[in-house]
Amino acid sequence: MAVSLYLKLEEVEVEVEEYHEKGRAYKNYRYMGETLQHDNGVFRHEMYEAQRPLDPKFEKKVFKVVIRDWLPHRPVREQGVYTDTQTKVEAELTYASRSGADGYEVVITASSVATASEFLRQIRAGEIRPTRSYEDPQGGPSYAELAAEIQGLRDRSVGLGNQLDIYKGYYRETVGRLSTMSAENIALHRQLDAAQTRIAELEGQEDEPMSWWRRILDAINSIGAPLEH
Repeated sequence: MAVSLYLKLEEVEVEVEEYHEKGRAYKNYRYMGETLQHDNGVFRHEMYEAQRPLDPKFEKKVFKVVIRDWLPHRPVREQGVYTDTQTKVEAELTYASRSGADGYEVVITASSVATASEFLRQIRAGEIRPTRSYEDPQGGPSYAELAAEIQGLRDRSVGLGNQLDIYKGYYRETVGRLSTMSAENIALHRQLDAAQTRIAELEGQEDEPMSWWRRILDAINSIGAPLEH
C-alpha cells in the first residue's frame, strides 16, 4: 500500500535543508518532523500504511489523499469506478498482476485518510458495486459499422462535390447569359435612341411645307386679295 498526502502549505511554513551532490543543488523539505516532496508547487507526504497516526495539526493541512493498493484475485471484484457522492470519494479498480499473481489494483482519491481507508474496506468486503462498471456489455457501433459509416460519409462527400461542380457550371452559364443580355440591351437602347431621333427629324420635315404655305397666304392677304383655303 502507498498513501500520498497532499498538503496545503506555504513554503515559509516548511523547513528547508539545502545540500549539494555531484555538483547539483538539492532541497529537503520537512513539516512537523515529516519528510515532504515538492512537485509543481504542491507539497506531498508519502506513507506506506494508512493506519499510522498523524498529528492533528498535520492532518488539518491535508486537502487530498490518494491510496494505491493491490487486492488478490479471490474473491472476484468488479472492475470499474466506485464513487460516493456524500463523502466525495472515488476509486478505480482494474486487473493487475504482482509477482506473477493475478489481482486488482485500486486507486482511491479522498479528502482524508479515514474516508479513503473506509472506502477501501468496503471494496475489499464486496459491500459496494461500481457506479460505472468496466464489465458491462460493450455498447456502441462495431469497427465494421464504423468503417461502413466512414465510407458512406466519403461517398456522400463525393456526391456533394459532383453536385457542387454542376451548380458551378449553372452559375457560369447564367453569368454568361446575363452578360450577353446586357450587351443586347445596350444595343437595343442605342437603336431606340436612333429611332426616336429619326422620328423627330421626320416630324420636323412634315411641318416645314405647311409653314411655307401659311407664309404665302399671309402675303396674299396683306395685299388685299384674300384667298379661301
